[in-house]
Amino acid sequence: MSENKMRALADELKKHLDKKKELKYTLKGTEEKIQVLSDKMIELLDEQEIKQIKFEGLGTFFIKGSSFPSVEDEGEMLQWIKDNGHGDIIKTGVQAQTLRAFCNSLQSEGKPLPPGVIAGHLVRKMAVR
Repeated sequence: MSENKMRALADELKKHLDKKKELKYTLKGTEEKIQVLSDKMIELLDEQEIKQIKFEGLGTFFIKGSSFPSVEDEGEMLQWIKDNGHGDIIKTGVQAQTLRAFCNSLQSEGKPLPPGVIAGHLVRKMAVR
Protein backbone atom coordinates (compact mmCIF):
# COMPACT_ATOMS: atom_id res chain seq x y z
CA MET A 1 0.00 0.00 0.00
CA SER A 2 1.40 3.36 -0.93
CA GLU A 3 2.14 6.03 1.63
CA ASN A 4 -0.55 8.23 0.04
CA LYS A 5 -3.22 5.57 0.64
CA MET A 6 -2.03 5.08 4.22
CA ARG A 7 -2.07 8.87 4.75
CA ALA A 8 -5.63 9.05 3.40
CA LEU A 9 -6.74 6.21 5.72
CA ALA A 10 -4.96 7.81 8.68
CA ASP A 11 -6.62 11.14 7.90
CA GLU A 12 -10.08 9.58 7.73
CA LEU A 13 -9.47 7.56 10.90
CA LYS A 14 -8.30 10.68 12.76
CA LYS A 15 -11.42 12.58 11.65
CA HIS A 16 -13.67 9.81 12.97
CA LEU A 17 -11.74 9.56 16.24
CA ASP A 18 -12.13 13.32 16.70
CA LYS A 19 -15.84 13.05 15.89
CA LYS A 20 -16.22 10.24 18.44
CA LYS A 21 -14.52 12.40 21.08
CA GLU A 22 -16.87 15.29 20.28
CA LEU A 23 -19.94 13.03 20.44
CA LYS A 24 -18.82 11.63 23.81
CA TYR A 25 -18.55 15.20 25.12
CA THR A 26 -22.02 16.00 23.76
CA LEU A 27 -23.44 12.79 25.22
CA LYS A 28 -21.96 13.59 28.63
CA GLY A 29 -23.63 17.01 28.59
CA THR A 30 -26.94 15.45 27.55
CA GLU A 31 -26.74 12.86 30.34
CA GLU A 32 -26.04 15.62 32.88
CA LYS A 33 -29.05 17.63 31.63
CA ILE A 34 -31.24 14.51 31.81
CA GLN A 35 -30.17 14.00 35.43
CA VAL A 36 -31.00 17.61 36.37
CA LEU A 37 -34.43 17.41 34.70
CA SER A 38 -35.10 13.99 36.23
CA ASP A 39 -34.26 15.29 39.71
CA LYS A 40 -36.66 18.22 39.21
CA MET A 41 -39.45 15.88 38.06
CA ILE A 42 -38.91 13.62 41.07
CA GLU A 43 -39.04 16.62 43.37
CA LEU A 44 -42.34 17.80 41.82
CA LEU A 45 -43.91 14.33 41.97
CA ASP A 46 -42.85 14.01 45.62
CA GLU A 47 -44.23 17.47 46.47
CA GLN A 48 -47.58 16.55 44.96
CA GLU A 49 -47.45 13.07 46.49
CA ILE A 50 -48.13 11.33 43.19
CA LYS A 51 -46.43 8.20 41.88
CA GLN A 52 -46.78 8.86 38.17
CA ILE A 53 -48.12 11.28 35.60
CA LYS A 54 -49.17 10.73 32.01
CA PHE A 55 -48.90 13.28 29.23
CA GLU A 56 -50.53 12.74 25.86
CA GLY A 57 -47.88 12.25 23.22
CA LEU A 58 -45.04 11.95 25.77
CA GLY A 59 -45.88 8.89 27.83
CA THR A 60 -46.15 8.04 31.50
CA PHE A 61 -43.46 9.39 33.80
CA PHE A 62 -42.83 7.60 37.08
CA ILE A 63 -40.14 7.19 39.71
CA LYS A 64 -38.20 3.96 39.44
CA GLY A 65 -35.89 3.06 42.29
CA SER A 66 -32.99 0.67 42.75
CA SER A 67 -30.90 0.06 45.81
CA PHE A 68 -27.15 -0.39 45.73
CA PRO A 69 -26.30 -2.26 48.92
CA SER A 70 -22.80 -2.50 50.32
CA VAL A 71 -21.54 -5.54 52.21
CA GLU A 72 -20.00 -5.16 55.66
CA ASP A 73 -19.54 -8.88 56.43
CA GLU A 74 -19.54 -11.09 53.35
CA GLY A 75 -19.33 -14.34 55.30
CA GLU A 76 -22.31 -13.47 57.48
CA MET A 77 -24.31 -12.34 54.45
CA LEU A 78 -23.56 -15.49 52.44
CA GLN A 79 -24.45 -17.72 55.40
CA TRP A 80 -27.78 -15.94 55.90
CA ILE A 81 -28.60 -16.29 52.20
CA LYS A 82 -27.84 -20.04 52.31
CA ASP A 83 -29.70 -20.57 55.63
CA ASN A 84 -32.79 -18.85 54.25
CA GLY A 85 -33.07 -20.97 51.10
CA HIS A 86 -31.56 -18.55 48.59
CA GLY A 87 -28.20 -20.26 48.07
CA ASP A 88 -28.91 -20.58 44.35
CA ILE A 89 -28.15 -16.87 43.87
CA ILE A 90 -24.56 -17.35 45.10
CA LYS A 91 -22.13 -17.74 42.25
CA THR A 92 -18.37 -18.03 42.28
CA GLY A 93 -16.15 -17.01 39.44
CA VAL A 94 -14.22 -14.21 37.82
CA GLN A 95 -15.80 -11.16 36.19
CA ALA A 96 -15.32 -11.08 32.41
CA GLN A 97 -13.40 -7.79 32.38
CA THR A 98 -11.09 -8.97 35.16
CA LEU A 99 -10.38 -12.21 33.29
CA ARG A 100 -9.71 -10.28 30.07
CA ALA A 101 -7.27 -7.92 31.79
CA PHE A 102 -5.53 -10.82 33.55
CA CYS A 103 -5.18 -12.81 30.31
CA ASN A 104 -3.94 -9.74 28.41
CA SER A 105 -1.30 -9.27 31.09
CA LEU A 106 -0.21 -12.90 30.88
CA GLN A 107 -0.05 -12.80 27.09
CA SER A 108 1.93 -9.54 27.04
CA GLU A 109 4.47 -11.22 29.35
CA GLY A 110 4.62 -14.28 27.05
CA LYS A 111 3.09 -16.52 29.73
CA PRO A 112 0.49 -19.23 29.02
CA LEU A 113 -3.17 -18.76 29.84
CA PRO A 114 -4.65 -20.74 32.74
CA PRO A 115 -6.00 -24.21 31.93
CA GLY A 116 -9.58 -24.06 30.73
CA VAL A 117 -9.21 -20.57 29.25
CA ILE A 118 -9.50 -20.22 25.49
CA ALA A 119 -7.55 -17.35 24.00
CA GLY A 120 -10.47 -16.17 21.88
CA HIS A 121 -10.00 -13.73 19.05
CA LEU A 122 -7.70 -10.77 19.18
CA VAL A 123 -9.32 -7.41 18.61
CA ARG A 124 -6.89 -4.86 17.29
CA LYS A 125 -7.58 -1.14 16.99
CA MET A 126 -5.53 1.76 15.78
CA ALA A 127 -4.43 4.24 18.42
CA VAL A 128 -3.41 7.84 17.94
CA ARG A 129 -1.24 9.89 20.26
